[in-house]
Amino acid sequence: MASTAYNVKYMLLWRLKNYLKYGGAGAFLFLLAPLFARAQTLQSFVEKIYENIFNPFVLLVGALALIIFLWGVIEFIARSDSDEAVGTGKRHMVWGIIGLLIILSVWGIMNLICRTVGAC
Repeated sequence: MASTAYNVKYMLLWRLKNYLKYGGAGAFLFLLAPLFARAQTLQSFVEKIYENIFNPFVLLVGALALIIFLWGVIEFIARSDSDEAVGTGKRHMVWGIIGLLIILSVWGIMNLICRTVGAC
């Protein structure tokens, strides 16, 4: 019994090594294999991706963009006597807004896909 478990473990490690060696897409699919195995339909697969990968990613990136924007606002207000600091604050505010718009667009597209498939 122990040798069978060892052979399976060795085979999986060998397969992962080959995926990493011959292409990143194969390794990516290997890492998503548990989601494929549990997903009964496309609807449940999209739902699992949405809940487990997409939502935490959107939350993290959105929070980061908001922090950058607020950092720019604070820098713009607190150091208004320096032209260089005001310019840096403006740049941080602009990039924070751009980040928020991008993440909002990605969220909207993913919701469109999710609702089209019927997973959300």
